[in-house]
Amino acid sequence: VNLHFKANFGSGQSRHVVTMFSNPNGSSDQKLIDQAKQAFFVTGHYGFNEFEQVNNNAFSFVFLREPISRLFSLYHFSKSEPTNNNPDLVMFDEAKKMNFLEFCFSDNPMVRSFVDNVQARTLAGKFPLGQDESYDKELILSQAITNLKKFDFVGLAETANEDLKFIASETNTIILSNRSRANANRTKGYSQHNLDMDDLRKQLAQVIDIDLKLYEAAKKLKFQ
Repeated sequence: VNLHFKANFGSGQSRHVVTMFSNPNGSSDQKLIDQAKQAFFVTGHYGFNEFEQVNNNAFSFVFLREPISRLFSLYHFSKSEPTNNNPDLVMFDEAKKMNFLEFCFSDNPMVRSFVDNVQARTLAGKFPLGQDESYDKELILSQAITNLKKFDFVGLAETANEDLKFIASETNTIILSNRSRANANRTKGYSQHNLDMDDLRKQLAQVIDIDLKLYEAAKKLKFQ
């Protein structure tokens, strides 16, 4: 069972399985949850609450991504995707009108739901389709770290190739082919945006402060 964050090595994970059930819209639909319980491999955009319903003692893993790198990937992915006039994809329209920092600090509810500490909020419970300005950051971080420890394996997008080999070994599966990470070229350098990394981290801490702390906790769990 895999819990996946948007713009976080999802394509790479999916390429390494033959059968999967995906719930990309983060729905809590009971029919989808019941189907997932019968599936060989479960992945998708959903929260930890849904994860606990479908786990059934399966081997479980989650990949986290360095939060600033994830935002660059999300921004470039959103800019490159067609919208097809779908109101659920308003984030793609918004990205095409903005530079990177404008996107990260957008007031648009859909954009904010995928920017604002999304890895921590997803691991703390429900997939964050809405934006709650009043949530308790320390409580979210504490719950996210507690839930992170419940996975059989915590991987990092930055060490994905080695992590996938370990998962294959643990699950007695075979990696069919070695392929480069999708979207990796979208985060080659911050210089293309004329941004200083230290200054950027200070600015983005307003929207990813607990994701940054969660990522450090994930690295400790992985390398302890």
